[in-house]
Formats: sequence, C-alpha cells, structure tokens
Amino acid sequence: MRASVILRTPDDSLHELGHGDILGRLWTAALHLDDARVSEAHAMISLRSGELRLLSLRAMFAVSGKPLRELTLAAGQRIEFARGLVLTVEEVHLPSSVLALSMPGLARQPLPGACWLITKPHPRLVSRHSAAAVAAFWFTGGDWRVELGDESPRALEPGWSAVIEGVEVTAVAHELSRAGEQATRLGGRVDAPLRIVCHYDTVVIERDGVTAATLAGQAARMISELAEVGAPLEWEALSRLLWPGEEDSMLLRRRFDTVLARLRRKLKGHRLRPDLVSSDGAGKVLLHLETADKVVLD
Repeated sequence: MRASVILRTPDDSLHELGHGDILGRLWTAALHLDDARVSEAHAMISLRSGELRLLSLRAMFAVSGKPLRELTLAAGQRIEFARGLVLTVEEVHLPSSVLALSMPGLARQPLPGACWLITKPHPRLVSRHSAAAVAAFWFTGGDWRVELGDESPRALEPGWSAVIEGVEVTAVAHELSRAGEQATRLGGRVDAPLRIVCHYDTVVIERDGVTAATLAGQAARMISELAEVGAPLEWEALSRLLWPGEEDSMLLRRRFDTVLARLRRKLKGHRLRPDLVSSDGAGKVLLHLETADKVVLD
C-alpha cells in the first residue's frame, strides 16, 4: 500500500522513492546525487490527485531537452538533472489505496517511507528520528511496520489502532485518487478569496481588491517558496531553502518555528487565516489555499 517510483541512476543502481522524498546534493536526501551542479534540495516526489509527480524545488530538470518544473512520472522517462546526469524511470507503482494515519486534529495523510510520532507539545509526525518520538512507522518494501516505545515491531495494517500518550492513532486505507489533497478547512468561517502576490522578499495579500497585509523578510520568503513549489514540503527542505549553508538541524528547526509563529501572529493580526501556512501532519508544510484563492508569482 505505497505509491512509489523506481529510478535508475547513471551507475546502474535502482532506487525506490515515494511521496515526500527529496532528490538532491544533501547527504540526507532520499536520493543523494553527488554532483556539484545539483542543488541541495533539487526536486521532490509528490503524490497528487492519484499521480506521482516530480516537482522542482530550487532548480529545474529536463526531459527531452525541455526544462520542467513539474513532471507526472511514467516508465521510460529520462530525466536530466545536469548535463550527463540522467535518471531513468524504470517503474511507477500506483496501488488503489495507500496507508495513512488518522489522529484527532490532524489531516489524514499518506505515510512516507519512514516517520516518527511525537506527541508533545502537540501530536505530529516527523521524517527524522527524534529522542522525543514515542512511535515509529516504516515500510519494509513488502509491508508496513510499527514500533511503540520499547515494544517489538509489529505489522501495521488498516484498522490498527492504539492510544499513545493520550493520542488515538488509527491506520486507514486512503483512496489513492484523494491522496495529496489539501484537507484542512476553517470550520464554519467564510472569507473572501485571497490574492497572494509573491515577490519572494515581499508578499502582498489582497482581499476584495484591497491590500490586507504586506509581509517581508523570512515570512515572505517562506510563503514564496511554498507557492513556487506548489506542494507540501518537508520542514527541513524548506528551511534549507531559507537558510542555505546552515548544517545544524536543531538550529534550523528553531529558526523555522520562530518564523512560522511570527507569520501566524501577523496573519491573525491582519484578520487573515493564521493557517495559511500549515502542517499536513506528516512533517510537511503547505500553503493552505481555499478554492477561489489565487497565487501570483512575480
């Protein structure tokens, strides 16, 4: 129950990647491309509307000589990340449903290849092991496994449920055609559509044709990066786009949390949705847009 793509690298080795996996020069990338011409976080695999897509992050890739920012993956494609550095799509696996976790207050999201549950100060899934983690979930290549605290790993299947430090966690089969949709909504509140104009270092948010807020600095860059990617992005990948060259993950996390908290306070102060930048519950961050909202990249 995992959507995946198998890529062949120039050294003729095969790599299986899934939703949320990063390809790039970072040694922590799911597919590490050891080439100075490749960006640290070059591209990402994303499950959207029942398809696996390759999304450019900081740099584009090419197919048949045509530069692209987004590609629906299919067997036989040859994707060029730099001259002579070509990855071949060997196979794309799209099951009818994928395994997801459901928790109160969090949007249901497909599981990445491995993730960990942290319950304090609020429940969330992260893509890196943490000493604060109380459970681990991972895919073996054939089935899913779960490990709670010091207990032995066990099979993870739809219907599995446990209460972990007061949080009820349930494994569910999530229809593939719905996987990757943005599920968050504001309960009972109806706002006029937003027009978000991104100039990278500044972002202007308009409502009813009037400027509702002007953001600058890292808060603006956070929105601009998410708008350009157009898909949920791991917090660390987003942080490395905002603070390139910083290797300390703990420092990155502190900076990220600080900017996100300031951004939400500013949005709330301007009577805008504070969840405009939201967590998808699986360690990824997204730009939460309602149906009529519009983003303009300038």
